[in-house]
Amino acid sequence: MGISIRKFFTYDYYLRKEIAFLKRIGSQNIVFAEARLRYYWTTFKKLNYFHPKDINEKLMWLSRYCQDPLKSECADKFLVRNYVVKKGYEDALIPLIGVWDKASDIDFSLLPDRFVLKCNHGSGWNIICKEKASLDIDETVKKLDGWMNKAYGLDLQEIHYAKIVHKIICEEFMPALNGDIIDYKFHCSRGKVHSCFVAYNRDLVDPHKVCYDHYDINWNRTDAIKDEFHKQRRLLEKPSNYERMLEVASALSEDFDYVRVDLYECEGKVLFGELTFTPYSSIMTYYKQYMLDELGEFVKLPRKRYY
Repeated sequence: MGISIRKFFTYDYYLRKEIAFLKRIGSQNIVFAEARLRYYWTTFKKLNYFHPKDINEKLMWLSRYCQDPLKSECADKFLVRNYVVKKGYEDALIPLIGVWDKASDIDFSLLPDRFVLKCNHGSGWNIICKEKASLDIDETVKKLDGWMNKAYGLDLQEIHYAKIVHKIICEEFMPALNGDIIDYKFHCSRGKVHSCFVAYNRDLVDPHKVCYDHYDINWNRTDAIKDEFHKQRRLLEKPSNYERMLEVASALSEDFDYVRVDLYECEGKVLFGELTFTPYSSIMTYYKQYMLDELGEFVKLPRKRYY
């Protein structure tokens, strides 16, 4: 653990006292105090806001001190489409069918037989319909209403999500994205691409059951992932559109100190997934420490910026 049990629980005690006090006075800083506690219990280290070094510390710092409105726009699964078009990559977008303010506005009779519904302000809030005749519409509306009424992000110091105006979007169902699809997730900073984190062998019933791996920018596999996260590891072929992926990732990251650009390779073309500013809520537990340090060195922090 690198810290004595007594010191560990002493620090935990004072953090919880601080959180209780911030709750009583209604301070917005409770978000950051709770983030420090979560970081402490996840990594067994104190969060260093003053001299952040590894990538997890720097992502926590960016979330607290660089609350750029563009982050909220680009974390929004609807508005980010405008950003992608602005950057010249409209051809990478999955076609949009519709957008609504609430689930009761959706006329399911007008939707195609297969489609994907998403809430724009969270993570994992998706409904994949492969056959409309078998879709329980009442249950779908109930689930969407539940997601739409939830505030996402503040409990994990992902403030940019909390500023998104809630919408429901519907995209075309892409059959090729519903098999053993590989997620290519590029770590980027200000137009530079560091490396590619990949997720594959995803369980379609439980998407959290997945195999992780990591490749450098020249598509050489590294040993950066902890063993427990790639028990079914296999060597992946370099994507046929890899250079195009690097081009898209570079362009979409130009305006950000850090962003993970998530892409797919589907039927011979590159498709856009999303822009992620706080992977794993800014605590990437799947990486070994040397890669956390390397990514931390890659990301250069700006001056504090408040909006």
